[in-house]
Amino acid sequence: QRTLSNQNYCKTDQSIEMLWLLSSRIMARMYIPMVQMLIHSMAQEDQAHKVKMYAMAVIPQLSQCRPSIHLKLKGYLLDKVYDKKDFNKILSLLQQSYACLGITCGEVGTYKEGQVDEIEECPGYEKRYPMAG
Repeated sequence: QRTLSNQNYCKTDQSIEMLWLLSSRIMARMYIPMVQMLIHSMAQEDQAHKVKMYAMAVIPQLSQCRPSIHLKLKGYLLDKVYDKKDFNKILSLLQQSYACLGITCGEVGTYKEGQVDEIEECPGYEKRYPMAG
């Protein structure tokens, strides 16, 4: 990041790529609390309005790199009112899409970490892929 402040840096050939990489890393970090709050809201009673709010921030981002998961999550979370009985299906789909958002299960963590974990960490979705967009 310090390089970006050097005089005439924006005139170099690598400046656009470096700015894109930096902005992608920043956006990926921003998805972590949104996904955490989406999961938290899904696990709570009577929080369908919050589920929809967080889903509206996260789910559309999946359309470019995980279109089939995007459509399923859109159906569960955006096209109808959230039903808690779908929690496990939705959580699995979310976990499969973390790489698309540029995040990992380790970064999202388990629900209520430090207490008896109510939700297990992701099984085998740690590989990082380029972010959607």
